[in-house]
Amino acid sequence: MLDESAESLGISVLPLDEISLPLDVAIDGADEVFKTGNSLVLVKGRGGALMREKLVEIVDEDKLVTDKTFGTTGALPLEIVQFGAQATRRSVLAAIVKVIEEKAPQGGPSEQDPEKAAEALGVSAVYRHCKGSSNQLFVSDNGNFCLDLFFKRPIKDPHKLHDRLINIVDEDKLVTDKTFGTTGALPLEIVQFGAQATRRSVLAAIVKVIEEKAPQGGPSEQDPEKAAEALGVSAVYRHCKGSSNQLFVSDNGNFCLDLFFKRPIKDPHKLHDRLINVVGVVETGIFIGISDLCIVGHSSGTTTRVAL
Repeated sequence: MLDESAESLGISVLPLDEISLPLDVAIDGADEVFKTGNSLVLVKGRGGALMREKLVEIVDEDKLVTDKTFGTTGALPLEIVQFGAQATRRSVLAAIVKVIEEKAPQGGPSEQDPEKAAEALGVSAVYRHCKGSSNQLFVSDNGNFCLDLFFKRPIKDPHKLHDRLINIVDEDKLVTDKTFGTTGALPLEIVQFGAQATRRSVLAAIVKVIEEKAPQGGPSEQDPEKAAEALGVSAVYRHCKGSSNQLFVSDNGNFCLDLFFKRPIKDPHKLHDRLINVVGVVETGIFIGISDLCIVGHSSGTTTRVAL
């Protein structure tokens, strides 16, 4: 794609690890730019590489818009996973309708089918197709579909729209403080070098967090593995599907360490803070402070909102 185009023009493409960071200049494009208050709001990704485009913006003068036109000059692209794409699309339209109605007088099409409600508000959602094809859907560099949103009226609150769209889940993903962390693995992405040492440090960190939330005394002085086991915690390297000896490697070349808890995680904030500071841990599967609202899609085809 972009790297192939660059190489065809004689421009060298280097792995990020071979470059001295921080970069002096990083250049990327934008499809719309809107100045609101003390920030610039961008529409990016109409070329299909949304997740790789959040660097800095370089734009043409015709990309500058105002609050009277923002979002109406072309598509607002969403990158969505292929699995359950139609359900995601319906949830996206329902979320957009809610945002627009919160900015408008009460009354309107909110109780309608999301498709009809969105259409009444001048909004449509179209799957992007490969250039020159009417039946082959475009797939991004990350293996996802691209859903292009079109607005006949300007987007009044791009911040809120982003927050609503980024948090859409299935009903079985909702848990309580009695079950959080126990319904499946909590994944950690860790570097391959020294993975075993990182794993031990991770278990030790978890034991410390749990013991701070429990009465004094317990297995803290034991070997981290035994101490964690006594507290109902295990850490298992993820393997490739269908293989018992080939470890899974992430897109970034890291191992995935799956953490399992028999008891609920009482303080996810503290756990994340401790784990992210373990040398060798790249990222945790705990996402905090991402949004103030989550749209929940139900098997009945309806949606509900979970707000702060």
